[in-house]
Amino acid sequence: MSLEAIEMIVKAEQDGVSRRAAAEQEARNLTINAERDGQAMLSRLREEMETQRKELLQQAETRAVQQSEKIRAEAEQSARQLQTEAQARLALAADEIVGRIVK
Repeated sequence: MSLEAIEMIVKAEQDGVSRRAAAEQEARNLTINAERDGQAMLSRLREEMETQRKELLQQAETRAVQQSEKIRAEAEQSARQLQTEAQARLALAADEIVGRIVK
């Protein structure tokens, strides 16, 4: 084998080693970038979920307050109605008692 052929083989081997090292470094870089991008996406999604959770909680609290106010208003109305009916019955009962005593 000639010196020139040996030099070509050595150069080809060195090129192969260099290419392999470059490919391994690129693979490591791709892995690092993918992991970084994945963590960033995960962080962003967590923030979005937290924002949605807060919004949903606020909506639920608002509905709960509205429902509570509605129930309170209905209870007050019912209490006023019962009080009015009780007063009317009390007046009738008083008249009935007075009527029995006077007879």
